[in-house]
Amino acid sequence: MTTIAPERLDRESGGEIRSRILDRLRAGDREVVVDLSGVRHVDSFGAAALVDGCLAARKRGARFRVAGSPEPVRRFFATLQLDRVIAAGAAAPPRPGWLERLGDLGLRVFDDGVRLALLHLSGLSLTFLGPFRKRGPRADHFFHQLAAVGTGSVGIVVLISFIMGLIMALQAAYQLRQFGANIFVADLVGVAMTRELGPLLTAIILASRSGSSMAAELGTMVVTEEVDALRVMAIDPRRFLVAPRFAALSLALPCLVVLSDAAGIFGGMAVGVFGLNLGVAHYWHETVQALYLSDIATGLVKAFVFGNVIAVVACHRGLSIRGGPEAVGRATTWALVTSIVVVIFADLLFTTFFYLVD
Repeated sequence: MTTIAPERLDRESGGEIRSRILDRLRAGDREVVVDLSGVRHVDSFGAAALVDGCLAARKRGARFRVAGSPEPVRRFFATLQLDRVIAAGAAAPPRPGWLERLGDLGLRVFDDGVRLALLHLSGLSLTFLGPFRKRGPRADHFFHQLAAVGTGSVGIVVLISFIMGLIMALQAAYQLRQFGANIFVADLVGVAMTRELGPLLTAIILASRSGSSMAAELGTMVVTEEVDALRVMAIDPRRFLVAPRFAALSLALPCLVVLSDAAGIFGGMAVGVFGLNLGVAHYWHETVQALYLSDIATGLVKAFVFGNVIAVVACHRGLSIRGGPEAVGRATTWALVTSIVVVIFADLLFTTFFYLVD
């Protein structure tokens, strides 16, 4: 328990009293007592500072109590009806039980899921059906987003995929050379890149590069009330802001996956030709023999869905911001984390489904 005994409660001392209360709460004190017996001068600023400290204690689950109030101070608090607020904060609110916290978490997850599903349906409708009803994304906005998402990501996608192809080929060769089966490095790299690693790597790169950028951009627009201005002008933010980003990511990600697959295969070929003494034609022929059209189609279907997921999560997090500029950072982080988790979970579902079908 900490006792604070100020001599004044006014404009000059109110800020210091509030800071002392907050410092004790941050230090972990579970009860703070403010002794006003020595106070002879009080004004509204000092009273407001005391009430703010009371509310901060209540928020942290600590007890806050005012003791020794002189009669003039009590009358002043009663006139402003601040005595009720302080009395309500005297007892710490009960900590919710684990079942209540679990239920609250479940409701938040369910609410987020419903909002994401509705935004996804809206994005699909505006992107693929909207142009037929003259409600699709504007062409200039779409091409601007396509250039930012697609063209701007080519270099990093190709580089990382090429390196991943090198790594996979080296790891495969470490085991296969024991059986004299180095040529099957081409099979492993080709199938793994087209079916699994190409779409997954590209989706994670775009979630980190473009998804977080979209969430930050839309979040800034919410904070600066630009989204509200669009609604005032009778402009649907989903068509103006969400649809171009949704369409751009849904189209750009499959195209980038094709480049990623090629870069990964060429990375494996570099190891096969220069490290395993395999001929270029021999390696290429083995890769073509190992790949089926279904392998490439599987990766492209995954890429399209991953693009949908990244766009919807980024736009949802950006448009759901509540607060000031600090909320933009939180939304950006959550957009990135949520996108990657959902993409990996969707990849698991796709892999399981295609495994059972094949």
